[in-house]
Amino acid sequence: MKGHVGKRSSGSWFYYFDTGRDANGKRTYEREGKFTTRREAQKALNEAIHDWNSGTFIKPANISIAEYLRQWLEDYARHNVSTRTCEDYELIIEKHLIPAIGNLLLPKLQPLQIQSYLTQALNNGRSNGEGGLAAKTVLNHFRVLKEALHHAVGWQLISNNPADAVKPPRYQHKEIEILSDEEFFDLLEAAKGHRYYMPYVLSATTGMRRGEVLGVRWQDVDLKAGKLAVRQAVGMTNNGLIFKPPKTKKSLRVISLSSLTIETLRDHKKEQAEQRIALGEAYADHDLVCAHADGEIINPRSMSESFTYLVKKAGVNKVSLHALRHTHATQCLRRGLHIKVVSERLGHSTVQITLDIYSHVMPDLQEEAALDLQDFYQGGFDNQRKTNETPAAQSLIHLKKK
Repeated sequence: MKGHVGKRSSGSWFYYFDTGRDANGKRTYEREGKFTTRREAQKALNEAIHDWNSGTFIKPANISIAEYLRQWLEDYARHNVSTRTCEDYELIIEKHLIPAIGNLLLPKLQPLQIQSYLTQALNNGRSNGEGGLAAKTVLNHFRVLKEALHHAVGWQLISNNPADAVKPPRYQHKEIEILSDEEFFDLLEAAKGHRYYMPYVLSATTGMRRGEVLGVRWQDVDLKAGKLAVRQAVGMTNNGLIFKPPKTKKSLRVISLSSLTIETLRDHKKEQAEQRIALGEAYADHDLVCAHADGEIINPRSMSESFTYLVKKAGVNKVSLHALRHTHATQCLRRGLHIKVVSERLGHSTVQITLDIYSHVMPDLQEEAALDLQDFYQGGFDNQRKTNETPAAQSLIHLKKK
């Protein structure tokens, strides 16, 4: 198969190549233009002919990165991710990706251009022009762009994903926050009487995520069986609070409750019933376990902000609300609960995620296991020695020697 390159009167270069005949016997061609140099047009022609022969040729789409990303948001993201996540995607696309690379044509996007954007964002990516963005933030930008380009390949707008050849910035995960046993009980003691005491107890004794705690309904709780089903969560959007499914399919789970949690729930249910009777029709009945005094949904951000003041009141080391989830997981592991059970309790999608997050606990568990084995071996040898030292054992040994 042969092709040709040519120059237009405007000065731009183009290529075309013969692709055979159509059903009517008419010659068909593939064309592409607007190349700045002959060399660029020839290179594109060679690649196009190669792709045609190998069956991977995709007709170039004259769509810009900006047009495509907005279309991807509308056609894919709004129907496949949570409202909050879609809003985050839109912010990244409109405030960062489009201003930087939005004018480029989708089929022309090169790995080097993506790599250059990442570098620029790290060095000078703040909208106010005062410094760069954090590595974690830039990594999120890269992941959104890569996912969008992945769908462009599936929709046959481009033949390959240029982001696959890009090296994203490294993000160093922060060490997770964990409360000591003393701090844990001091904090729960300080929380007594607080308007968010019930959600704090649920967070600390079940390891549920913040939104999951605030989404629990009484219909999801079986106090007699001592179990709680995670079926929904409270989410924050630009238009207010919403109920949404939990984070992943594995987040839909049933959690066994401790006696402390059960008794606290019973007391809280009585108190909430009195509030409902007192307010009458003014009470917003969403059947929520954790709600404001009038039954309205608690804002997750408000719960976190109040926790900051609670930490100061308790006099413990400064930690975030999420530390209650990490502390619960650590308590479970240190008390011998199997890693798979802990993973299911937390609602992680895989056990590997649990292992990655709480790997710091494993060395301590190894040491504890070694000490337990040492006690076991030593006790066994001591018992054996005592048995051998009995008169009957000594007589048997004496007979054997004879």
